[in-house]
Amino acid sequence: MGGTYEQPQGTGGGNHSHSAHLQLDLELGDIEVVQKPKIPPFSLDDLPNLLYEDIAMNHSKEEIYQFFIHHTDERERADYLAEAYSDTLVEVFRRPENFDFTHIGYRKKDDGLDIWSGTYLKHQTFSHLSFYELQFEIAKLIDSGDYMLPAWRNMNGLQQAYRMKILNRNAMVHLFAYQDEMVVPSQEIIAYFKRQHSDEENAHYLKSCYPKEPIEWTADGISLGVKSEDDYLLIYMGTYDNQIVVLCQDFGQLKLQNL
Repeated sequence: MGGTYEQPQGTGGGNHSHSAHLQLDLELGDIEVVQKPKIPPFSLDDLPNLLYEDIAMNHSKEEIYQFFIHHTDERERADYLAEAYSDTLVEVFRRPENFDFTHIGYRKKDDGLDIWSGTYLKHQTFSHLSFYELQFEIAKLIDSGDYMLPAWRNMNGLQQAYRMKILNRNAMVHLFAYQDEMVVPSQEIIAYFKRQHSDEENAHYLKSCYPKEPIEWTADGISLGVKSEDDYLLIYMGTYDNQIVVLCQDFGQLKLQNL
């Protein structure tokens, strides 16, 4: 009486003096609760290899590229991507250019893509990227000039060299090719090298063939360039302001191709 809480009288008969302390003992002993380890997030460094893919999409990469060029509104871009991606599960090699043939993948879900490394049934990393977030990543690749590059399995030797950041034979053929911006016509260069000259004379002559300004061009979607310096020819993939792969070639060792 008069307290803030009073135990109600039980409706059944009998002695209830211990009813509040009844326990069910199943004799199972102590039960250890094991929490499932949390899966780390997917690394966005691996995302470009997924975005290079063009598998079972409702809009091609070319169509996405053109839409992004003509539409700068971020929400419109996100809505377009929601239309572009189908429900198809896609898995590819993580970094084949570095001989890493583990799997990464994605699948459309709700307002974006589930993305993972490992396999669809056994994730090693996992994230959900909304289409609004995804449009920022695609815009970065478009701005860098890389979005329209094909998937690794469809690349030629020059494109693979660019992805691997090396100057292989395919790249060198393009980089040492004659360019229209060169100071000396190709016929004159051919005529010069039909005669015998010392290595020092050849180096001096080749240096005179190149302008001081950079020469840049595109082959198979890859930006290439050369620039004459005092003692060597600067050869690069990318642009002069953003050189991806660089080689400094002594003029005495330079051999032009496709003359």
